[in-house]
Amino acid sequence: MAMVCTKCGADIPPATTHCPSCGAHVGTPEVPPHPASSTAAPVPPPAYGQPAPPKSSGGVLKVVLIVVAAVVVLGVLGVGAAVYMGYRALHAPGNSVSVGPSAQVSDTDLGVSIYPGAMAKQGMGARLKFGNNVMVSATYTTSDPVSSVENFYRNQVGGQAIESKTVRGTSFESVTTNGAQKNSLVVTISPSSTSGLTQIVILHTKSVAP
Repeated sequence: MAMVCTKCGADIPPATTHCPSCGAHVGTPEVPPHPASSTAAPVPPPAYGQPAPPKSSGGVLKVVLIVVAAVVVLGVLGVGAAVYMGYRALHAPGNSVSVGPSAQVSDTDLGVSIYPGAMAKQGMGARLKFGNNVMVSATYTTSDPVSSVENFYRNQVGGQAIESKTVRGTSFESVTTNGAQKNSLVVTISPSSTSGLTQIVILHTKSVAP
């Protein structure tokens, strides 16, 4: 089948490489090469509904450390303020503290009679005076049984005293008022687990309204 020259339109016989009319080259039209297929792995579609990765806990830890530090600082300041106030109160005019052998305690100071034959424990007495408040305490021991000591102080403090029994022993507590003066007396009787003696602790507080 004869071809037609694309340049001049003349007929070109078969097996001819040039146009006999205009001399234009005649050849098989070039076929554009096919693009090479891509060998890259397909990109997976985005996944939906998956949980987000957990956030770092470093921020929470910092907050906790800051809070702990603030609590420690406030605690130190509070203790310092309490110590300072106690020091000022102790050294105020008219205030005094005697503890141990220097605290001479008598029946009058304690507001109740000492059990007959009881021995004072060395270094266990105390006398404190703060303003209009006076507190006196002392500890005694006796070889008499607990029941005998309980009966003695039951008669001493009177029927208005509150009697209570705990695992530590028996306590008698009474509060009396005489005008502007208020007296509080607590007597605790308990057996000693080490010496086998009966221990008596007396605490007398006297306050006068200003």
